[in-house]
Amino acid sequence: MSLEVEKIEEVLKWLVSRATKVSSCALVTSEGLPVATSLVKDVEADTLAAMAALLSTSGDEASRELFEVGFNQLIVRNEKGVFALNRISEDFLFVAKIGKGARLGLLFFYLDKAVKKIKNLLIPPKK
Repeated sequence: MSLEVEKIEEVLKWLVSRATKVSSCALVTSEGLPVATSLVKDVEADTLAAMAALLSTSGDEASRELFEVGFNQLIVRNEKGVFALNRISEDFLFVAKIGKGARLGLLFFYLDKAVKKIKNLLIPPKK
């Protein structure tokens, strides 16, 4: 699998431009290493990647215990915003930091589009 980091970063920038409340997003490894990012100044790539890996491990364990299958998406909401985590594959996670006041329906629409675009770059559809 070859990583097309520049094309993935274009998808991340596209998401930030479309979903205005998305302040930062990244493709990270399941082990917590950043691969491609679109970040604001106050967000560090290493921190975002590490938090995504931590949440992934806990969320996957809870999902397997309760539903006997791993997670596809995890959402953390608080008074300042939303932290969304999507599993791209066993090796990759997509993470987004979203500000307060986001319209969640529209946000999830754009998140799903971005995840599909990244998946197609990492795992091209079979012909």
